[in-house]
Amino acid sequence: MPRECVKRSACVGASTTVSNHNQDRSWTQLLEHWLNLWAQRHNNPLRYEVLNLGREGITSDDIAAIVRTEALPFSPDFIVYMEGANQFAPDSVVRRDGAEKFRAPPPGLLEAAGGVSREGALQGAASWSALARRISGIGAQTSVLAEPAKPLQRFVLPAGLEETNPDSAIVSERNVLGMRPILADWERIEVESRAAGSQLLLATFPWVVREGMSLHPQRHAEIFNDLNIMTSPLSTAMLCRAVALQQAVFRTWAEAHAVLVLDIAARMPREPDLFIDGIHDNQFGWMARAWCFLEALTPILEAQRLSQRFVKAPALPASMLGPAQRLQLR
Repeated sequence: MPRECVKRSACVGASTTVSNHNQDRSWTQLLEHWLNLWAQRHNNPLRYEVLNLGREGITSDDIAAIVRTEALPFSPDFIVYMEGANQFAPDSVVRRDGAEKFRAPPPGLLEAAGGVSREGALQGAASWSALARRISGIGAQTSVLAEPAKPLQRFVLPAGLEETNPDSAIVSERNVLGMRPILADWERIEVESRAAGSQLLLATFPWVVREGMSLHPQRHAEIFNDLNIMTSPLSTAMLCRAVALQQAVFRTWAEAHAVLVLDIAARMPREPDLFIDGIHDNQFGWMARAWCFLEALTPILEAQRLSQRFVKAPALPASMLGPAQRLQLR
């Protein structure tokens, strides 16, 4: 069988790359399918492969090791990096009145805000039973989860660091948002990828946080948990600014290192019904995420195709392909 011209992307990151195991496929698989439909529609002779090399709960140094030992041996054209939660330290730029510790919320915060209590047999079953969730939420159908009272706080940056155009050298020196090790790992990934003939693409990391967001006591309880309990006592306003600063660091670091950015955070709707918590998609969100990547990737792919900047990637062994891909090779 003649080998096809292939464009291969290796997606690396943590659980948001892996996708929800309750879904029948990941967003990367849907992205691969859509990329090939797009290619057919535009008379593009290339075939597109998207590898998912994500792992739950990992950090940037783990991702760098995965790129070196698992991604680069497959000769990918692109390394797509998407992670921004597991080392995120928003408290590094927020000063607050009071002695409340970060991620140490007062007990009963969810119930006090009008959410469904997590105590008792019925509420415990709500984590796995749709019927239990429906029963436990009776009486709260018309209410919304409001942001609880937070201590006074202010956003404070190191001297010389601009909020909308942050210098990555200052970010690294002062470990703003906990990004010093991340920036160092990006450097390693970029250098090793370039040496292997691959190109790093940096995807900004989407959060569902926004001020004035209405949250349902049942459907959005885990989003409330992430935004008000896991980041307690930071206010939504401060968290929004910290997330925006993180995304700005992605862009400025990429610009300084001639790395292309896939601005997924700007494209992904901050709609609670697309998420199961502050960062993870539900069955509708993974489709939206795949579409955002499709929008961001296709101009890059088409520009490189038209300039003839593509190579014949070695074919993957059949054992590494999904059932649909194996059928295509027959």
